Order: sequence, then structure tokens, then C-alpha cells
Amino acid sequence: KVSSTYQDKVNIKLLSSLRYGDSIRLVGKLTDAVTINQMYVKDQLVKEAKAKDIVTIKTHLTGLEGAEVYLTTDRKQIDELTKFYRNDPYQVDIEGVCYLENNQVIFSVTDGVHKVVQVCLEKPEPANSDQTKKIKEQLEKTANTIFRFQKLQVRDNFFLPIKSLNQLRRDSLSALEAMRAIKYPNRKGRPLTEESLNHEGETAGIKVRVRTEAQYQKALSFPVKAIYLSDEGLYHKYKENPDVRYYLPRNNQKRIEEKVITTDYSLLPGNINSVYTNVTNSFSVRQMEKLGAKTVGLSVELSFRQIKDLLEGYVHRYGSYPSLEMMVYGRHELMTMSYCPINKALGKEKKNCGECLKKQIYLTDRLGYHFPLIRDEECNLIVLNGKRLHLLPYLKEIIDAGVKNLILDFSLETDKEVEKILKLYFAALQNENIDSEEIKEVTYGHFQEAII
Repeated sequence: KVSSTYQDKVNIKLLSSLRYGDSIRLVGKLTDAVTINQMYVKDQLVKEAKAKDIVTIKTHLTGLEGAEVYLTTDRKQIDELTKFYRNDPYQVDIEGVCYLENNQVIFSVTDGVHKVVQVCLEKPEPANSDQTKKIKEQLEKTANTIFRFQKLQVRDNFFLPIKSLNQLRRDSLSALEAMRAIKYPNRKGRPLTEESLNHEGETAGIKVRVRTEAQYQKALSFPVKAIYLSDEGLYHKYKENPDVRYYLPRNNQKRIEEKVITTDYSLLPGNINSVYTNVTNSFSVRQMEKLGAKTVGLSVELSFRQIKDLLEGYVHRYGSYPSLEMMVYGRHELMTMSYCPINKALGKEKKNCGECLKKQIYLTDRLGYHFPLIRDEECNLIVLNGKRLHLLPYLKEIIDAGVKNLILDFSLETDKEVEKILKLYFAALQNENIDSEEIKEVTYGHFQEAII
């Protein structure tokens, strides 16, 4: 927690260690994100501070007194994981020996349990010089297999073309892998689930995606089905709320695996795929379900005709109704990039300059359209659509078609705007008379006309 501030610096008493390269989130009346590239303990510049130390760091914003501090990136852990995976922990250690017998090249490999002896069909030639080192180097090239040589011996000196050595290695390792596969002949892989739950009776409702605490607090005053938080600090603060989920960045490097909205297929079991996953037909809906998705998010590029065709196709093929969600309000994310034109335009040397937090900045195209720029927690820049999607007039048709989860995606909206929009959509959900023209500069997106 921030114990005191002075201009653009804050003092934080640590509960755990903090290192150069870590990222933190400060959440209070204002929210800021900082990657540690300078910090001081007792006026001394340090690269690591320990628990109970009081550290001084520079922030992008002032007015952060009393803010809660969350560690969002642990550089040491990332470095350890990177080192771990670079060591290929899932490869199988093997030993091998290559030698001549009756003027034939013999290659024997073993994993300690199974043994393969392979004979090269091509006759070896006498070597003019010592070839054992070159032969060993060629046979050791196992990069595209599950194996790596712990020990490899070439006993005799001979010459074989590289093509023949490669074929000898491939044949030997393929045979060894086949022997390992039949060690347990009765073992079967876990099949993808073919049964699916029928969501025909699912209740229609509204979900919201928010990026600020003010938006979150306003959403709490409405009976929404779920709240998707795009800020990791806010998620950790409110994750005990059963209706809260974390909306992972599209270029995700986070360690959170539960209660997430994601484009990462490996994280789907029990979670929900993002509307940016490009689910565009009944087959891909089915595949998301097989991968474990609790609810399937439909692509933002689908037209209403395509959505109806998708649902009809799903029911026809699988005899049940899927649980689907789609975005009906908000600014589409057009692009996410690590390159920051704001940073470059201002001549900043490093990212995390915080300029985009001080005022709203836009890209303007040659036709004069303005595209808002926002950042995520890793200082990746997101380009938003200049107009908000607003499908309020079509809400009943969408629900009747079979999409029961309707997402309102708030980005630049104030808490008052959030309240106004939520009132409109809940009124439409309850079939009350509404003025759909009340919100200006909106678009129907691709809802009326397909692009795919």
C-alpha cells in the first residue's frame, strides 16, 4: 500500500520482495501501472528490495495516496520459467553408439528400457581423415523429436553422405518412439467430449466488460449476469465476487488460468472464449465446447444472418442449443500492438511513459475519423473503433435467435454514461419503450452486412 507521496513519487512498504523489471498496479481513487526501472531504499538506488523495506518509485500520476499496490509481473519468475522451458524438460534422454560391422554401419539407440538397432543400407566409404566428430554432430541433431542424446559414441572411422546419416537417425528414433508408444497397448487417450449440454432454456441477460473501478461500481447496481474486468489489479481486488471474471489481454502473458475470458485455447476448460477468437460457424462453436469452453463468444465480424445460420446449423448437426455470447455495445478493438506511436512521437526512450493516461489520444485517418488509443497493463497499445457498436434495436431478435448472453463493452465511458447505457439495455430487455437514438455516433458494425 502507498504510505506517502511527494509530487510524482510514492513510498511503498513492501510485503514481499520487488525487483528491477517487475510491474506493479496502483489502485485507489486513480489507477496507475508502473514497470520498475528505478527504485530507492533509504535514498540508495537498488535493483532489489526486500519485504518490509520502504521503496520510493516514480509514477505517471499524482494523487495516489493510500492506493493498494499489486504485483502484476514477477520478472524473476518469468526468467526462471524461460530458463526452465529452454532446457526442454519434456525431452527423453537417450544413449547411442554407431559402429562398423561386416562393412555395414550399425546405429544402436536406447532410452534405458527399449533398444533399437538400425542398419544403414548404404555402404560406407573409407575416410581420408577422421570423420568421427562430424558423424557424431550429425547424428546428435534431434531438435524436432522428443529425444536428446545424453551420450553418443562413434567407434569407427568411415564416410557416409549427410543424407544417409540423417535417414539413419530418423529411422532409429522413429522406431524407438514407436516402441515407447506400445509399452501400454491398452492405454487410450482421453477422447474429446461428444456430448454437449442443451442450453435451450438459458435465461437471457446482460454481461458487462469494464476497465475502471468507477465503471465496475456502477455495473454492480444493475442485475448483470457477469462483470468482465480488463484490469488485473481490479480483478485481484474483487475476484471473490462470483460474477467477476478477468478479461485477459489478447497478447496474454499472464499467469491467471481461472475465471478468465481468453483467446488462448489452452485456457478454455471452465472459461469463456473472447469475441476476438473468430468463432464464425457451428463447427468452431462445437470445437470450443470440446476444448472446455463454458460459454462460446461469437466473432464480432458476424452478421445477423450468419448468426442465425450458425445456430440453425448447430441444432441440425448436434441436436442441442449452445450457450453463446456476443458483443452488442461498445468499441471494437481494431488492433493491439507493442509499438507505441505516442511514445515515439514524443521522443521517449522507454515505454510506460504514461502520456496516454493523462489525456485521451486519438489516431486520425485521412478522412478525418478519430480512433481512440488506450493501453493495457503491459503498455501494449489498443486501437479502438471510432464509433460504438449499438445493437439496441435488435436485442429481441438476437435473443429470439438463440444468443442469450449480451455483452456491453465499456472503454472510455464515464460512470454516468455507463449508468445511462445500462438503463437503456435493461429497459429493452424488459420490452419497455426506449429511445434508441439517444446515443450518438454509433454503428451497427457488421450486423446488417457480412464481411466474411
